[in-house]
This record gives sequence, structure tokens and C-alpha cells, in this order.
Amino acid sequence: MREFRPALLLLSAAPGMVRAQAAPAGPRAEIEAFNRSFDEATRQMDNGATVALWEEDGVSLLPSTKPVVGRKAIAEFIQQVPA
Repeated sequence: MREFRPALLLLSAAPGMVRAQAAPAGPRAEIEAFNRSFDEATRQMDNGATVALWEEDGVSLLPSTKPVVGRKAIAEFIQQVPA
């Protein structure tokens, strides 16, 4: 029975150790996750998913264009982009 107790303690601690390793690694990981989501939505031409990534007061800064301010304006701008 003594051999069983250490194994039980180890197994009971394992879920906490797994959760700690699965946590985001910080701001860089969050940015990378956002970029992957944005890239995927763009490649799939999923305008709804693309717009959902923007905050209500977001600003799109594209070269050679005026800033596009706000999620609603960004959605309208994206709808004008030819497929």
C-alpha cells in the first residue's frame, strides 16, 4: 500500500502541472495567436471572422489609404474589396 500512495499523489498533481504548461506564454503568444486567426480568416475570405477580430474602436492603417476607424467602417471597407 505504501508504494501506491506516492503514485496517487503524483497523479493527483499531474492535472495542475498540465494546466500550467498549457497557459499562454504571454503577450507574444497572444499576438501570434491573433495573427494566425487573422491570417486564416483572410485566406478563407471569411469577412465575418475577420471583422470579429477587431475591437469596436479599432483602426485599420493600410498603405496609401486614409485610416479606417471603427469595426463598422472596417466591415464596410472589407465588403468593398473584390473577391
